[in-house]
Amino acid sequence: YQTPRIWLFGYDEQRQPLPTAALLEDVSAEHSLKTCTVESHPHLKCHATSIHPCRHADVMKRLTHQLGDASLDDSEQEQAASEPTTPVEHYMILFLKFAQTVLPTLEYDFTRSA
Repeated sequence: YQTPRIWLFGYDEQRQPLPTAALLEDVSAEHSLKTCTVESHPHLKCHATSIHPCRHADVMKRLTHQLGDASLDDSEQEQAASEPTTPVEHYMILFLKFAQTVLPTLEYDFTRSA
């Protein structure tokens, strides 16, 4: 599958790679070891935290529907039930917003409310 995935790797104050347990400290309990797992990075020879929505297509489709439906009235919502009204170019923004729910201490998105 070609889906976005975020890899996170960190160092401590002594510039040593963080141990596996420390990689998950900032991850919400709801997502720890489910949506956010520690895996071998495919290109670097290290362990890193990977953020990937399980059932990625279903999660992203639900998010696009929720965002698009928020701006529609009742009759328009029924018509849009099968197709999301969110433009495809907003997909990465939604994925980053999803990542922010996994890492609630990370603040980086000041572009839109959702």
